[in-house]
Amino acid sequence: MIRQLLRPEAYGHPVAAGGPQLLETHLSWVLLSGPYAYKLKKPVAFGFVDFSTAELREEACRDELRLNRRLSPERYLDVVPVYGPLEAASFIPPATATASAKAPTAVLAWAVRMVQFDQEQLLPAALAAGQVGEGAIRELAERLARFHRDAATAGPETPWGQSEAVLQPVLDNLTALADCPGAQAHLGPLTAWVRHQEGALQPWFSQRQRGGHIRECHGDLHLGNMLLGASGIEVFDALEFSETLRWIDPISELAFLVMDLAVRGRADLGTLLLNSWVEASGDGEGLRGLAWYSVYRALVRAKVSWLRLKQSGLAVAESSRIQTELASYLGLAMDWVQRQSQPLVLMHGLAGSGKSTVAVALSQQLGAVVFRSDVERKRLFGLWGVRPTRQLEGELYGPAASKHLYGTTLPALVEAASAGGLAVIVDACFLRRSERQRMVALAAKLGIQVQIVVCTAPEPVLRQRLLERATAGSDPSDATVEVLQSQHQWLEPLDPDEKSLVMAAPGAAN
Repeated sequence: MIRQLLRPEAYGHPVAAGGPQLLETHLSWVLLSGPYAYKLKKPVAFGFVDFSTAELREEACRDELRLNRRLSPERYLDVVPVYGPLEAASFIPPATATASAKAPTAVLAWAVRMVQFDQEQLLPAALAAGQVGEGAIRELAERLARFHRDAATAGPETPWGQSEAVLQPVLDNLTALADCPGAQAHLGPLTAWVRHQEGALQPWFSQRQRGGHIRECHGDLHLGNMLLGASGIEVFDALEFSETLRWIDPISELAFLVMDLAVRGRADLGTLLLNSWVEASGDGEGLRGLAWYSVYRALVRAKVSWLRLKQSGLAVAESSRIQTELASYLGLAMDWVQRQSQPLVLMHGLAGSGKSTVAVALSQQLGAVVFRSDVERKRLFGLWGVRPTRQLEGELYGPAASKHLYGTTLPALVEAASAGGLAVIVDACFLRRSERQRMVALAAKLGIQVQIVVCTAPEPVLRQRLLERATAGSDPSDATVEVLQSQHQWLEPLDPDEKSLVMAAPGAAN
């Protein structure tokens, strides 16, 4: 059948010069015709997938279309039949078949029809060519946050997201690496860490499941399943054949993508992606599982690399490349396992003093997550992304809101991110000593170092920045000159103990 589909006359449209081309994976055949790509399921059955019958293959095609149209509706067009007879297999419907094509008489198979793209557009190639900018990463993070928010939610009666469902895939990956020479020194520490973390996180896994955080996600969110198009980064090839691997916590997908960027030498873009996604989604609590899912995703890729190395007939250069890849994934997993406690950094300064600019620069140095008080303050009122009224501005920056923000919201976010192995920057004014001391006490409880970054600027500069910010209307902060005047009344200088915690930071305004 596939041989017949490599004929140009098997298509009801013009094909590229040289005729259709075939790409093959262990699960699929992909026919590249020029304008369109046609993806057919192979009649295979493995432990993780069953395409053994025509009905199952058709169902998988329709699932693939449904799942991928969520993120790439213009790429994934429809599911089309392959018509018989076998010796003249064709995509041409019987009504339009030509006499030379031997009019088809039966449906032989089904294919997902997609708009074809150039392999050079794939994100690994675009990244290596320096074509992926920060703006594209931010837009991707925001789109993924919307996707995860709108994705179907697993009910409490389902097994997905439960502790056993989260643990077993990690253990399976360790088992698959048991005969890998390069993994032998790591298996003991990795297994011990996994067992310890599973016990510590078990209540959290259950809480996430009950709280509706298990979603029908993409399932295979790495750079190889993304391309750079005219409108930004496009995500394709969602995983259709395993509900277990698809119904997961969104933070698992983010960990996969951040890990992939780090392995490719772009940890800076991974930090940007994570911060942008957390800000857009509001799921700071999800960061509690970041270390767990980062190790899991690194082990998945290490296992895949090891399985490829065991295949016969690999060229020497390809084998060497895969060995390097395998070592990188194992090294990244061990980095998380051996990671020491990360610092907590508190920004300190009046509105307009440059705290956010410094926080972003510092986050790249530390690989830190940034929690911005202006964003979280609005989130408390359900106003994130909305310009508040004049009346609400007073409530946003009033004593009650500030008390909840500094006393409950920000400490909870710090605790979750720190538990996930991250350095944390809290981008807030911290004008009152009690607000700072609460964070210092939390850091002591968590056993992490705390540092303070002081940002200052002359009063005329502060006022000018606030006026320009209000005119632009693009900044999360709605602090006004009136708020600045009030802040002068709240400002309590650092005491000697706090001054000992002050650190220099890149680009600090003085």
